Amino acid sequence: MKKNYYHSIDLVKIMCAVMIVCIHTSPLASYDSRVNSFLVNCICRVAVPFFFISSGFLLFKRAGVSPVNGSTVKNYLKRILVLYLFWSAVYFPITAVEMYRCHDPKAAGLIFLNWLKNMIFTAGYGFLWYLPATIVAVAVVGLLLKKGVSVNKIIAAGLVLFLIGLCGQTYYGLVSGIPFPQGVKNFFAGFYDIIGTTRNGIFEGIIFVALGARLSQKEHFGKLKYSFLMLVLSFALLSVEFITVSKMGWRLEYDMYLFLIPCAYYLLKCALCLEGKLKSLETAKWAELLRPYSSLIYFTHMIFVDGYCFLTPYKYTNSLIMFAIGILPTLFLSTVILLVSRTKIFRFVKKLY
Repeated sequence: MKKNYYHSIDLVKIMCAVMIVCIHTSPLASYDSRVNSFLVNCICRVAVPFFFISSGFLLFKRAGVSPVNGSTVKNYLKRILVLYLFWSAVYFPITAVEMYRCHDPKAAGLIFLNWLKNMIFTAGYGFLWYLPATIVAVAVVGLLLKKGVSVNKIIAAGLVLFLIGLCGQTYYGLVSGIPFPQGVKNFFAGFYDIIGTTRNGIFEGIIFVALGARLSQKEHFGKLKYSFLMLVLSFALLSVEFITVSKMGWRLEYDMYLFLIPCAYYLLKCALCLEGKLKSLETAKWAELLRPYSSLIYFTHMIFVDGYCFLTPYKYTNSLIMFAIGILPTLFLSTVILLVSRTKIFRFVKKLY
């Protein structure tokens, strides 16, 4: 089935990829820690939810919702699995170096076993968690749609799971003070011993993939002005949520916020409302050329960030320089990979980003 390309989504995804680089490099940390925290732990956190919701939209635009084309969903899952295994292999040498440096066979074995456990439950290399999370979320949503469950019911279930996930993320400090029965506490303690986080496809991904699927059913996306105003309001409420969580000291991690749901939803709606205007401008051509960069930036930037940190202590590096190290060589490598993949001999490389 022919893919649908949306230039507006392509451009937003590139911005989101840059946001992810910001999260991993803290570009303003050397100048103002509070502003940097607001940028990295609030604004930029919309990036992953947007990847989830846009993936759900684009996939189910092709696969359909009622009925859903199971083979299209399976092919998509296979593609994401290949990406996950390939890029996990690319980053495995970092784990191998850690094993070598410990100079203790038992300790090295524990590091490897921990890597193997993470490969199954989260990600062998931290930032790649989005890939297995997408596999799980898409598989669950696709299976439920195949079984005839309505999108709205999946969204409702996804919201419940997201609220549970918040208890292990930004609202951990609030929830931990509630006197739950010991059995419940033991269950979640055991869960954290194995999984280590609620930042995954079940608790974070399903709601966004399902919302994307719901939007894919629509022919019209409303007025841009309304979606933009709702996006601004959602970001304002997200900012209040971030400030409250930070002031109260509730957060365990900064990946999940309640108001990321409307932020991602209306950001996608804004992009879809702009699609018609972009197609009539030269911007569309640029968007098509830049489309692969969102994936390539995401996959390759940690090669340079971690590579530099191995050679130079992070704390002695200016934060903007760290961001430049994370983005400039990445853009160069991405361009090289893109050019190589367009040759006849190496066109298979396109399947790796």
